[in-house]
Amino acid sequence: MNARTKLLVILSLFALAVSACAPVAAQAGQMTPTSLPSPTMPPAPTSTPVADTPAPTPSAVGTTPDGGGASVITLDYNNQLITMHPNETFLLKLGENYTWDLAIDNQNVISRVKNIAVIRGAQGVYQALQPGKATLTATGDPVCRQSKPACGLPSLIFTLHIEVLQ
Repeated sequence: MNARTKLLVILSLFALAVSACAPVAAQAGQMTPTSLPSPTMPPAPTSTPVADTPAPTPSAVGTTPDGGGASVITLDYNNQLITMHPNETFLLKLGENYTWDLAIDNQNVISRVKNIAVIRGAQGVYQALQPGKATLTATGDPVCRQSKPACGLPSLIFTLHIEVLQ
């Protein structure tokens, strides 16, 4: 192998290694919050969306039973306000890298729909019941804390403010 060929091989391997280290968003182009891939590592704890990901705006996210399915609420909606109408639903999908403990402060306004199997990484389907305000809070402990030795990753707190309109 001559020096020129060796240099070309080394540069090709370097380019391949660098592209493998690039952020997922840079590899896949612009992504919407509901199309984010499942991360291989838990995201860094934050109370605001990642800089490259546009923050969801407070809006109506629920769908009617005839609307073709539930909207998907992900970690990108942390500390956001969503508006819904009675009988609208959403799928809460916070991922599988954490063990989630959920609480709703006003279950007369919003509650989990029982007896519905959900996809892996989802925490349930939630339905708006009547007009009012509610807050859904989820505390996530990293799954790696169950391993020996346990990891030192911090827990996450996810908060979703919900307003159900008439």
